[in-house]
Amino acid sequence: MKRLSKAAREHIKTAGIILLSALALFLALKLGVFAQLWAAMRSESGSYVGTSAVPELAEGARPCVIAVTNAEGARLCAAWDFAAADALYDRTAGFMSEALSSVGSFVETTEEAWRNALQEEGIYYEYSQSATLDTIRAWLGARPGESGERSLCRLCLSAAEERLYLQCGESFYSAPIEGVLEGQGISGEYESVSFAFEESRDIASPYVMLVSARFPVYTAKNPLEDEAVLEKILGGLGISMKLIPGYYGVDGERVFVAASKTVTVTRAGDVSVSFCEPYEIFAGTGLSAAECAQTFLAPLIRNAGDARVSLSGVDSQDGGITVTFDYYLSGGRVFLGGNAFTVTFSGGRLVSAELKISSFDAIEERLTLLPALQAAAVSDDAALGYSGGETLRPFWYDRRALT
Repeated sequence: MKRLSKAAREHIKTAGIILLSALALFLALKLGVFAQLWAAMRSESGSYVGTSAVPELAEGARPCVIAVTNAEGARLCAAWDFAAADALYDRTAGFMSEALSSVGSFVETTEEAWRNALQEEGIYYEYSQSATLDTIRAWLGARPGESGERSLCRLCLSAAEERLYLQCGESFYSAPIEGVLEGQGISGEYESVSFAFEESRDIASPYVMLVSARFPVYTAKNPLEDEAVLEKILGGLGISMKLIPGYYGVDGERVFVAASKTVTVTRAGDVSVSFCEPYEIFAGTGLSAAECAQTFLAPLIRNAGDARVSLSGVDSQDGGITVTFDYYLSGGRVFLGGNAFTVTFSGGRLVSAELKISSFDAIEERLTLLPALQAAAVSDDAALGYSGGETLRPFWYDRRALT
């Protein structure tokens, strides 16, 4: 047999390398590996739910209301204002994380003890929606601890008592902490800002912070009307419009069918994703599902404008887990007729997602709402919300009515 020349052997070797590389690329695209890696790189940390390098995918750890009370009872307060809350959060999150890491065993306490703690030197956090204590620990980078399944939206670090207080629905709990704020006061211009119960003891919504504010009005639009934005969203899902141009359905929706998923985009900007093959495997707990959902969403939420996106809930039932997120404007939840983002897992795998892609921009108009004290008097748990069509305006709503 005639021996191949050295040049011929090199050509065959090169062709083999190219063939294997092409095969690897095909498999990676088919399984969505690049999309997953890209999403993972967009996340600042895979270790907890609350962070993302995408500005619009806000840290769930950032409360909508923060109050720092000094020894004289005056307060630094940030309520329903992203910029003010961000600034105060950056100065207080380390203390709250330290408290959650050092906290002892929780015991049930009275509402009177809770109210006393709110009036003493310390730090108060209120979240727009309830989350488990384990989730809040993870958001703040605190060490795991007991009572992790308790659901709450308010907590208070009492420096005066060296205790951490939780409000869980209509129940209250406290636990000892080590001297977190000892000798470390937070400077600033303290004012006489009150909780509703400090002005009226018998009031339906006693923990509304009584701040005076004129809230901005926002416009909403569908960014997917821009073909370049649609191309980026599909790219985040691992679909190239150049390779998969899609087709139009009977109602004008656009459908893109890939090997492992089908994506449907409506004229209104709703995106439906159905996975034919497993997308991502996780440990099977609610927190892990939320981590996977946020990693999945991170490259998709890039055109929200002035809105932020934050975790709304994790629901486990019938062997599946549903994770929901919503848009927030000025700290208030945006009501769009259902959750903005719903990600569903079954058997430890991501199986579907429903996305309402919208963009929000503030306009010059501002509204003065019903005073917070009056809103607190007629609502069991008053919170700020936004609703409307192309123009969204603020209003007070009853948070407990949604649970």
